[in-house]
Amino acid sequence: MSDLKLNQIVLTSKLDLSTVQYVLKHPELLSGMPDAGSQGVHRRFTLPQALRLALCCQLVMSGIPLKHAGPAIDFWHKQVREQRKKIEGHHLGKFTGLYEHAIDIFDRELLTIRYAAVYLPNGETSMYSITRRRIIRKRLGPTISKLTIDVGRLGLAFSAVARA
Repeated sequence: MSDLKLNQIVLTSKLDLSTVQYVLKHPELLSGMPDAGSQGVHRRFTLPQALRLALCCQLVMSGIPLKHAGPAIDFWHKQVREQRKKIEGHHLGKFTGLYEHAIDIFDRELLTIRYAAVYLPNGETSMYSITRRRIIRKRLGPTISKLTIDVGRLGLAFSAVARA
């Protein structure tokens, strides 16, 4: 599979170019991004890097500060890796659905990964607090806003662009 160019990522995921440039200018806040090339040499992104960048930019575009969005994406990536290990460890076959899930953000503060949320007694759910940068247990009450990112659809779109 070939690498993706920045303009392919921006167009495929419908991102604001200035937001993408802002995120890439702060590599300390979003780990795993390719280094900037010299002038005239463009960055090339692998599918996982493109997905991390697009997800982080979508959080920033929804109003979450970059200093919180980057660590939230790191949390998401860690959770997906752990889920993959669990599934493969139980001999359920190869885990092909690495991106077959959705991320829900409630009130720009609480992040859940829909397939990986651990449901606890009395309606509490384990969620990642974006501003506190840790997992908390909370009963989700009425929310003002909800942002859902279909990671599967985005991953498939990037895969199609990379193959073309």
